Amino acid sequence: MTVAPELGAAPPVPPPSAAPSVPPGYRLVPALIGRPGAASHVWLPCPDWCVVDHASVREVDVADVDHYGVPVAWSVGSFLLPGVKVLEVDVRVHADPHSDDSRLRSPHVVVSSDDPLDAFLTPAVADVAADGLIALGLAVREQARLARRAGGAVAGV
Repeated sequence: MTVAPELGAAPPVPPPSAAPSVPPGYRLVPALIGRPGAASHVWLPCPDWCVVDHASVREVDVADVDHYGVPVAWSVGSFLLPGVKVLEVDVRVHADPHSDDSRLRSPHVVVSSDDPLDAFLTPAVADVAADGLIALGLAVREQARLARRAGGAVAGV
């Protein structure tokens, strides 16, 4: 004889061997979700490239969980301001799986600086930007060569 569950009863919890599957390129990680003093850990799929420790970064709701890759940074100083980063840029992969904007749900590249606005790039646009940065790097090297040839040098720099 089979007994029907009561109306409103919680569904049975699957045994540990029936852990949810995740797509290739993802892993299940604990995430701290809830309000201060009432948060608990839930298991979420997380892309392999994500470096966020979701178990220690509390979010109010699962929809608030974003994924970030390892940041890559570049900075430049000035001989007029020793030890000061005059310009700094960092780049990292990002995805916001619950965003209303489908472009933010897919992995994309974010370029950040001291400017309040970040640049959000598709992988294709990031490739074009990288080509531009390579060209800029070559142009900076050429400017350094011209300055050196013209006798411009600062001792120790």
